[in-house]
Amino acid sequence: MNNKQRIRKIATDVRMTFIEKVMPALSKMHSIENKKSLRGCCAYASTMLYNRFINEGFRPKIVEGDGHYFVKCDEFLVDITASQFGQGMVCVKDWKNIQEKINSGNYELSFWKPVQFHDISAMLEYDLDIGRILVSEI
Repeated sequence: MNNKQRIRKIATDVRMTFIEKVMPALSKMHSIENKKSLRGCCAYASTMLYNRFINEGFRPKIVEGDGHYFVKCDEFLVDITASQFGQGMVCVKDWKNIQEKINSGNYELSFWKPVQFHDISAMLEYDLDIGRILVSEI
C-alpha cells in the first residue's frame, strides 16, 4: 500500500468513526446544518483526523482555509468533510496541483486556499467534551 492509499484508508476510517461516534454527541451540543455532508463539522473532524495521522506516524498540519478546516498530510490535501462542497466523501488530492488551480483563478476551490497552518490541534478551539471524544475514539 502506497502513502496515498494509506492516507485515504485512514481518512475513510476516521470519517466513519466521526459519523458513528462523534456526530450524535456533537448534534446535541450544536446546530449542525447538514449531518450527511458534515457541514459545520470541519474543525472537529480535521482535529480528529490530525490526531489519527499523528498516531500513525505522519506529520500532518491542520490548515485553515477560507472559512474551512482540512488537513495537509505529506504532500496531500485530505478533507473528510469535503462532501459539503460536492467534492466527495473523502478527498485526498495532490497539494501542489490544488494550489496551482486556486492560484490560477479557480475560485470554486477557494475553500482549500490556505490562510493559516496549525502545527498542533490544540490551536483549534473546540468544546472540551467533544475534544475528549475526538481523542479517545481514534
